[in-house]
Amino acid sequence: MSIPVKQPPFNNVVAGSTAIISRLDQGETCDALVLRLQGGTAPGFTVAAHIDLIKVRLGNKTIAELTGAEIEKINKEKNRNTSDSLLVLHFSDPQARTIVGQQIGAIDTSVGYSSFSIEVKINAAAVDPVLDCWMLKSPPKMRDDQGYHLLFRSYLRGEQTYPAAKTYALDVPLGSDEGVLLHSMHLIGENDTCTQIDVKRDGLDIQDEGDRTVMEFIYGEDRMTKQAGMFTYAPAFDGNQSKNLKTLRDNGKPAAFKFLGTFSGADNVVMISEVISVLQHV
Repeated sequence: MSIPVKQPPFNNVVAGSTAIISRLDQGETCDALVLRLQGGTAPGFTVAAHIDLIKVRLGNKTIAELTGAEIEKINKEKNRNTSDSLLVLHFSDPQARTIVGQQIGAIDTSVGYSSFSIEVKINAAAVDPVLDCWMLKSPPKMRDDQGYHLLFRSYLRGEQTYPAAKTYALDVPLGSDEGVLLHSMHLIGENDTCTQIDVKRDGLDIQDEGDRTVMEFIYGEDRMTKQAGMFTYAPAFDGNQSKNLKTLRDNGKPAAFKFLGTFSGADNVVMISEVISVLQHV
């Protein structure tokens, strides 16, 4: 069971600036980070509108890069609690079907990473912002010969422009190396024109003719609620973590992937991939 533990205070909590905690706690497992943003009485003061960007760094890698609005949209899609003042960045998956599945994305910091930090860019319109952070902690993961305890979830970000109605090869962010598990890919469109996602692995169809209406209906039967402006490809949508998409073949060699997106019009897109891997592959 996770226990919320308050983290050291942020430095530089100022509207229009980036607040930082340079040393988050290490020694146990981080299941999630919980941010609370409070401020003056200005109407519409919310984490979604006033957190412009969150970056979490582990060792020498950025393992999460999202806005407050993007995290809130992902949490709403997964039917998790949301609040105007509280925002949860999950690494474990409390909705997974098994205990192992729940813990696979959590960050076991008893490994002893060189650093663990968070940066939060606060919107200039925030009034007298007050920002705090809690870590949901649990004991270190069980050790095994496969290095399971070294795996954790990252939120990798990419931005692309598609100039016209057409089918395009999507440059899905999958880290700097091969060997990750793709849990889900969230495609957030400025104009929301993506109508289909297809996935091929070594020339074979993994997701063929992934019509958005059909996929969102199927996902909605089990654990997920579609969100305006976001189209998600989620192979493990039902909480079965064994369905995460492997980027390696059984022989350990990288598989050849092709992600295709069909758009009904021009769009500027943010892609956020939830991947599970070791640090060197982020």
